Amino acid sequence: MSFRTLNKTEKTSTNPAVNFLEWKSEKKCFQYYDKEKAENVEVHLPLKIKFLEDFHTIKGFSDSESTGIYSNEIKFTSKDVLNVKTFSGKEIASGLYNDIRLKIIDAGGKYHKSIYCILNGEIVNISIKGSVVSAFSLFSSGDKKMNIQGNSNRFESHFIEINDFKEMKKGATKYTVPNFTIGKSYSKKDLELAKDNYSVIVEYFKEYSKKDTNNITVVDAEEVSPEVEF
Repeated sequence: MSFRTLNKTEKTSTNPAVNFLEWKSEKKCFQYYDKEKAENVEVHLPLKIKFLEDFHTIKGFSDSESTGIYSNEIKFTSKDVLNVKTFSGKEIASGLYNDIRLKIIDAGGKYHKSIYCILNGEIVNISIKGSVVSAFSLFSSGDKKMNIQGNSNRFESHFIEINDFKEMKKGATKYTVPNFTIGKSYSKKDLELAKDNYSVIVEYFKEYSKKDTNNITVVDAEEVSPEVEF
């Protein structure tokens, strides 16, 4: 029986993730910002993670205000309201994703998938966008036309491994995308750890969902800067 209750129920604190990783295409690795050291820390491949849960959110950069863009995290784009703002407090849009998507893009925001997982025994958040979202979605859901089988049914019982990356090109732009694969199955101890940490995510999300976006802790403005599309 699945332990991921957020997929089945209405979304009924402090973010439990110790680090917030993003894929850095040019560096061919993940990276997070260490607030105590005030520096970026690279996390090189290979990685082996236990998937816990994923959400939808908006991040980006406003050229007009020279500051970052953020939103709340939601579980369902079809029924949960996104509240998108700049770090300076300006509201960009509020509503269902498909209804406000163009406003988000015009303002400099971009859809991100927010993945909570266990890495080296700790809960971390991996935020992905663009081509990395496409790669993860194909890995997760598969594609019948391409005869690619999805792996989401094994997320609760197997490790996800990121051992290497693919070099891609669109027009004159070269970029890289991490390669997601299914690893070995969980031991009984691994499964119990995943269940325990998933309960932490559930409790966080319940409390988080009650908060106004003005009270949500987000990445510091000085940590956000314009990025290339890929």
